[in-house]
Amino acid sequence: GSLYVKSGEDDKAIPYYESILTLSPHDVDAMNSLGGCYRRLKEYEKGITVLERALDENQKTAMINYTLGFTYKDMGNLDDAIDCFESVVAENPTDVLAYNHLGFIYAAKKNYPKAVMAYRRGLQTDPNHPILHYNLGHAYESERNYNEAIKCYELALKAKPGWIDAIRDVVQLLLKQQNTKRAMEIVQKSVQLYPANAELIALAGNVQLKRYDFVAAQNTFEKANRLKSNDPAILLKLSESLEKQFLPGDAVSWAKEARVLGLSDNSLKKRYVHIMLSAEEMDRAKSILDELISDSPSDAGVLDAMAQ
Repeated sequence: GSLYVKSGEDDKAIPYYESILTLSPHDVDAMNSLGGCYRRLKEYEKGITVLERALDENQKTAMINYTLGFTYKDMGNLDDAIDCFESVVAENPTDVLAYNHLGFIYAAKKNYPKAVMAYRRGLQTDPNHPILHYNLGHAYESERNYNEAIKCYELALKAKPGWIDAIRDVVQLLLKQQNTKRAMEIVQKSVQLYPANAELIALAGNVQLKRYDFVAAQNTFEKANRLKSNDPAILLKLSESLEKQFLPGDAVSWAKEARVLGLSDNSLKKRYVHIMLSAEEMDRAKSILDELISDSPSDAGVLDAMAQ
C-alpha cells in the first residue's frame, strides 16, 4: 500500500489498506493512510468516515487530525479544518507546521488578524522559521501593513538567503513604496549569491526601470535573456526598457517575439498592449485587448486601453 502511494497510485493502494483493516480493525495507521488516499482521490466523504473511525480509537490523534484537516481544507470546509489543526496544537503546542496551516486557512478566509496570530504563535516556538515569516508577511501585506510585511520578508530571507519567492515579494512591495534603494540592495545581494539566476537579474532590471535608469535596465534584461532565452516576461520587460528610451521599432520587435512565444497571463498581455499603444501599433494592441475584454469586461485598465 505504501509503495503504491509513493508512486502516486492511490486507487491501487486502497485494497491493501482495506485488507489490513479486515485483519486488524483497530489499526489507526492503516485508517490514516486510507483516509489520505481518499482525500487525494477527492472521495472526501469516504475519507472523513474512515478518519473519524480512527479518531474513535483515541490513538495518534494528532496524526489523524492532520489528515482530516487537509481533507476538510481540500473540500473548502475551512471551519472544520481549523478545528482539526487547533486540536493538533492543543495536543502539541510546539507543532510549528500546524500553526502554519492554521494561518494559511485563516488567510484563505480573509481573517488576517487570526492568521497573523497563528503565524506568530508558531514563531514563538521557532523564531527563525522562514516559511512562517514569509506567510506572516503575506498576512500583513493583505492588511496593508506594509512595513511589518517588509520586516517579515527580510527575516525570511535572513533565515533562507536567496529564496526567490521572498526576494520577489519584498522587492515588489518596496517598489510599491518607492523605496528603490532598499529594493536594489536586496536584489544585488541576491545576485551575488546566484549570479546566473535569470529571474533575479530580471528583478534588478525592474528596479532600474523604477529608477528611470532605462539604459541600465536594457542591459540587465539583455543579460537575463541570454541566461534564459525565450521567456516572454523577460522579453516584454526588455521591450519596455527600449520603449522608455523612445526606440519603438526595437521595442515592438521584442514584444512581437514575446507574443509568438505565448502570453500566458493577463499581466503579460497588458504589458504587450501598453508597448503596442506607445508604438501606435493599434491593430496589434486591439487584437490582444479583445481577448482581455472578453476575460475581464470590467477591468478599468483594460477599458482605458481600449478607449485609447
